Amino acid sequence: MVRTRSTWRRLGSAIPTALAASLLVFLLIWVGPNPAQSLMQDGDIDAQAAHQLATDYGLDQPWHTQYLSWLGNFFSGNWGVSMRTHESAAQLITDRLGVTLALSLSAIVLSILVSLPLAMLMANRPRSRSDTSLTASAVLVSAVPAFLLALLLQYGAVVLKDLTGITIFHATGGVRDGGVIELLQRYTLPVLTLTAVQVAGWMRYQRGLLLDVLGSDFITAARARGTSERTVQIHHVIRVALVPIVTMVAIDVGMMIGGTLIVETVFGLPGTGRLLLDSVQAHDTVVALDLVMLGAIAIVLANVLSDALCDRIDPRRRSD
Repeated sequence: MVRTRSTWRRLGSAIPTALAASLLVFLLIWVGPNPAQSLMQDGDIDAQAAHQLATDYGLDQPWHTQYLSWLGNFFSGNWGVSMRTHESAAQLITDRLGVTLALSLSAIVLSILVSLPLAMLMANRPRSRSDTSLTASAVLVSAVPAFLLALLLQYGAVVLKDLTGITIFHATGGVRDGGVIELLQRYTLPVLTLTAVQVAGWMRYQRGLLLDVLGSDFITAARARGTSERTVQIHHVIRVALVPIVTMVAIDVGMMIGGTLIVETVFGLPGTGRLLLDSVQAHDTVVALDLVMLGAIAIVLANVLSDALCDRIDPRRRSD
């Protein structure tokens, strides 16, 4: 019951943050050029059509009226129509969501599978050559911006094609109906980009956690009782360290969402990150705000899920 109330408190505190994020994006778009006026100035539509467009989309209303109208529509299930493509915003987002989810979930799973064993290796051999090398590599990768890392991987794919004469990895573009091999060719580099960025940060954090656990009295006592090292590592060290690790992964969901925007743009993938960028550039307020709010909801749900997983891992938290 206590944990349930804590979860509801977290949800309640997250709502103002989500609203503030959507309001900030709305104001950034609103202070820019009026889309209807821009289309008229470019000669795409005449003055009458521009006036009709402004009326249809509420662009002639005060900014607070526009924002509250969108907010009410969003939570009533009406996500509006894209000003840029005149398609349903919900349909546009649904069509792109699969790519972003595939990228994000693949990167998260791969990051955990790579970072945790490496962190265990580093923590069990502190100040060794492997520890020093991995720490230096993590710091180096962390210093490289995600977009630059993506460009370097693209360049590597081009060089690899020139050397071998065959396309092993595609540098740009994405497909929806390709086979498994083609999907791997097109999405391996984007996933590797996101994974490398996460592993670099997670590995150092997990190393510190594991070092603290390995130095605990209960680990010393378990070893003194003759408990095998395998049992100590799996049933004691990892289990205790999993709670903060799961929390860290949930917190980094927001960073992962931002990373998909960069990766999808660089690699030309048709995901929601690319859709958000295109919508902001085109002053397509409805779609942009829908995506921002969905991203905020995803972060909240990730944190709620992490609470549930932590309770499952460590039952003592349920009475906190």
